[in-house]
Amino acid sequence: MFKFVLLILSSFFFATALLSNQIIAQEMPPGTATFFRFFIASIPMIIYNLVRSVNLKIEKKDLFYLMFLSFMGYTINGILFTIAMKSSSAINGSIISTSVPIFTLLLSVIFLNKKISFLNVCAIILSLFGVLSMILDWDFSQLFMLGSKGDILFVLGVLASCVYIVGVQSLLKKYDTFVIVMYMFILSFLTAIPFVIPELIVYNIMDTSTEVWVAVLVYGIFGAAVALSLQQISIRHFGSIVAALAINLVPIFVGICSYFLFGTIISLKNIISMMIVIFGVVGNIVITDQDIGKVKNTVSNL
Repeated sequence: MFKFVLLILSSFFFATALLSNQIIAQEMPPGTATFFRFFIASIPMIIYNLVRSVNLKIEKKDLFYLMFLSFMGYTINGILFTIAMKSSSAINGSIISTSVPIFTLLLSVIFLNKKISFLNVCAIILSLFGVLSMILDWDFSQLFMLGSKGDILFVLGVLASCVYIVGVQSLLKKYDTFVIVMYMFILSFLTAIPFVIPELIVYNIMDTSTEVWVAVLVYGIFGAAVALSLQQISIRHFGSIVAALAINLVPIFVGICSYFLFGTIISLKNIISMMIVIFGVVGNIVITDQDIGKVKNTVSNL
């Protein structure tokens, strides 16, 4: 039950990242934004791991693999989404992000030989339908409006994120969760430096508004450090597919936050869509958790 709560909380904090990114993208270049987001996120993780006196050693081959995953899942994903936000819209980004569970499912089947039950697939499709109906306000004709340069960048960003979600599972079985998160943040802001240097030629950091710096701080602490740490715990326990599916809860939290912060109206159709999403996500978690329980019982009986 506790891990289920952590999974839900990760979606909530990912919602803060989405809201913050809309503000950040208005002023700060993508490479610079990615650098500062993960530089800020790495600080509490370094402090936390040092206080715990946990083993920070990672094998060299795993460190290179970790660098690849952090570059794909954090650096490239962050840069592509920030660039895409300038030529597309947050709505299109939300629509395309609903494909994360589908791509994660396909990658898991292809590279991890993951076996998926029919009920899992049904729950994923149900959740996908719920998210799309909520974003599009049940007007599915808007799907045919996708296809701009920004939308293509959103798709590439989603694929990069899915590679990280699927690939990190092997490392989480071998090392401490928070140590992996710490290294991924450090490697992310370091690999963002080559993108920052050319941006500094035309962008003056001192011209950045206070509002944007606050958004970067919120993103770094809550949208990155907290959200991604909770996601790693979820991947370790539930697997990559359920962790990816939980991302579909993000639009619900965005809608709720928008209601309280900006007075955005939540219609009856929105509520119905939210219930469909929740039913699909929870159903998938219950199915997966039962499968995990069966495996554990089988192992204990050997």
